[in-house]
Amino acid sequence: MTENRDTDPAIVRLFEDERRADEVTAPDLDALLVRPAGRRVGEVRPGRRVAFAAAALALVALVAASAVVVVRTVRSRVRAATEASVLPPEAIALSTWKSPTDAFLETPGSDLWTQVPDFAPAPQPVPGHIPISPTKGVD
Repeated sequence: MTENRDTDPAIVRLFEDERRADEVTAPDLDALLVRPAGRRVGEVRPGRRVAFAAAALALVALVAASAVVVVRTVRSRVRAATEASVLPPEAIALSTWKSPTDAFLETPGSDLWTQVPDFAPAPQPVPGHIPISPTKGVD
């Protein structure tokens, strides 16, 4: 490591003091090596396994209950909408309204967003050739 001669001596002294303080508070290496081994990292206590399983079951039950609530809410809204099928004429007229400026949104190539483009035209039959009918992907 090279020394930087432009370093402020006060900063160097502060770092030295900090290093010495760390060395004083560090435990003895021999004491660390003879210390009895603690619990291994991968070891899981049986009580924690039971608690984890209980928490997982509670979570599954909560998700299932919320799914039932959502399904019932959606069904009741659909049922209410079909029962109230009498709409005022203004609502029907509003649902069929078209903007007079929709034609400005149709640009060349905008049909690519509404249909699948045909990149390769169908091959023309060759005279005397027996066409093979496709077997995959045909309903």
